[in-house]
Amino acid sequence: MVKAVVVRKPDIPAVTGISLETVKRLEREGRFPRRRQLSDGSVGWLMAEIEAWAAALPKSELGLRGERPRRKREIADAPAR
Repeated sequence: MVKAVVVRKPDIPAVTGISLETVKRLEREGRFPRRRQLSDGSVGWLMAEIEAWAAALPKSELGLRGERPRRKREIADAPAR
């Protein structure tokens, strides 16, 4: 039997890399796994569902050509083409 790993609310930002507010918004939009009620005052998410969510995210196109993303200041200072 496989033991389910539950990620508690305070640990979500460290596990996902996004804030609790963003998690709440994505959850409302149906774009993040639903939380589970662990007790009257405690919620958590199943790690397997979070991992599946993360694996389904689109891959970033940044840096594919060996370029580093430019900073806002560099963009503002760049000569017009």
